[in-house]
Amino acid sequence: MLQELRVKNYALLDNVKVVFRDGFTVLTGETGAGKSLIVGALGLLLGEKSSVSSIRHGTEELEVVGIIQVRSSSVMMRSLLTEYDILLDDDILELRRVVRLKGTSSIYANGVRITREQLQQLARYIFDLHGQHEHQSLYNKENQRIILDKVAQITDDVRHFSQQFMLLKQERETLVSLQREAQSLRDEENFLQQAQEEIEALQPSEVDKEELLLRVKQLEDRERTQDVLQHFLDSIRRNSGILMQLKELRSSLQILTDGESQNLLERFDGSILEIDDISESFLDLKERIIGTSEEIDQAHRRLMEYQRLEKKYGSGTLIGLMRFYRDIEDKIASIENGEEQQVLCQKRIETLELTLRQDAKSISQARHTTAGVIEAKISKMLADLSLNRALFKIRIEPRTNTSGSRTIGASGVDDVEFLFSANAGEPLKPLKEIASGGEISRILLTLKSVLAEQEEVQCLIFDEIDTGIGGEVAIQVAKHIQELSRHKQVICITHLASIAARAKSQLKLEKQVVDNHTKTLVQEIVGQQRIEEIARMLSGSTDISAIEHAKSLLELGEDHGKKEYHES
Repeated sequence: MLQELRVKNYALLDNVKVVFRDGFTVLTGETGAGKSLIVGALGLLLGEKSSVSSIRHGTEELEVVGIIQVRSSSVMMRSLLTEYDILLDDDILELRRVVRLKGTSSIYANGVRITREQLQQLARYIFDLHGQHEHQSLYNKENQRIILDKVAQITDDVRHFSQQFMLLKQERETLVSLQREAQSLRDEENFLQQAQEEIEALQPSEVDKEELLLRVKQLEDRERTQDVLQHFLDSIRRNSGILMQLKELRSSLQILTDGESQNLLERFDGSILEIDDISESFLDLKERIIGTSEEIDQAHRRLMEYQRLEKKYGSGTLIGLMRFYRDIEDKIASIENGEEQQVLCQKRIETLELTLRQDAKSISQARHTTAGVIEAKISKMLADLSLNRALFKIRIEPRTNTSGSRTIGASGVDDVEFLFSANAGEPLKPLKEIASGGEISRILLTLKSVLAEQEEVQCLIFDEIDTGIGGEVAIQVAKHIQELSRHKQVICITHLASIAARAKSQLKLEKQVVDNHTKTLVQEIVGQQRIEEIARMLSGSTDISAIEHAKSLLELGEDHGKKEYHES
């Protein structure tokens, strides 16, 4: 139970300490006194989002502290505390939340820093806050389904089901992606195979290309050598070549017979023989390098194939060509194992679908079974709350898609909706279509009562559960809350005297101006103070008639409380 709430610098709550008792406690005060601020502070302990705008003007930070006594029966909460390494001190848990003007915040549980998500997990076993917005939330079918699941105690099962459903959705998306990718690869398979054959025929490599370029240069150099030699041989050995001309000149010199001429002719003959021998040697050299043109053509063709494939597949570079070739291997491998991946994915989908169908059936059975129990309990409670002829029904129908076919969703195969009829002879209709504010308040109260039976939550907080009711109905609602407080701590913010008078303790909120600063004060009122507050709530005054009426209401509430206590 919530034993104490301390609030500093939260709007008009300057430095407030509120002590709560067990059983039924009401918070009252004139409109604008700050009752909603208490709810806001409690909301921070529930893990709701914080806002720097809530920090009291002129201060740097706000702080909210809640002192909670943890029951020995709170198994889930104690398990969470163990998981978070939080030790209890004589079953006491202190939750503290600080919000700073610079935008940072800190949360502590018995001095251990925790996250907002961890606070939310802890708070779900401590508080159940019924805010003013919850009237509207009850009109939402999804929220109605959540309430049914809570009472059926299958919330965790549905959460696991939802996770498996999302996994199934992901697997289906994966299968579609695999199929699309495989089809795309099949469409270019012929192109890839042709490219692979062309590249493999070339067997490109950086080393090969460098050696090829060097070989081409060498061959081109040899070709130029061969051309020079051919020109030399043509000049020497052709019919009108130099050698022939020298021989003809030698013949013309035969007429020279003197000794000196003979010596010169011998030298001339030696030169002709030397030139002839040199030309033979050059001819032999030329013959040894015959065929280089063919080799050059072959090397050029291979080099041109490099250039062609680089341009076609490699964006003009050898690196690009090699990368493309590696990608081909990966893509062809993907085509080859794509079907295997699809088969495996399909098997996972089939397994998930089977599991989900089985789990959905179990969840649906639990909902149908629990729906009947809830209907019976709520019908009885509504009768006690002056809705004697009201009918409450939980309609559970197969979930369908837009075409009307049955389908499965993240919460199962059921479409859940609460139906209500306030009067005999009127058809059952969805809550949003027929229920008035007062009727919704009573339905909410009965649902909270049913939920309280199932949940570990220790403290129920009602923020103006009395919306739209008054008179005898308010008295019956007050009785119901009083009975509910026999098993749970109940904190209720109310404007109705008939509800306030039933409370075990009453806290009054009042605005005061101190040193030109407005602040909200909270104090427990007893005796004459409480009588006067109840009188004010009844008629806006504290005249004798209102005082007497207030006394009678308080006596009635006290007598009813004692009666219920003895019966229990």
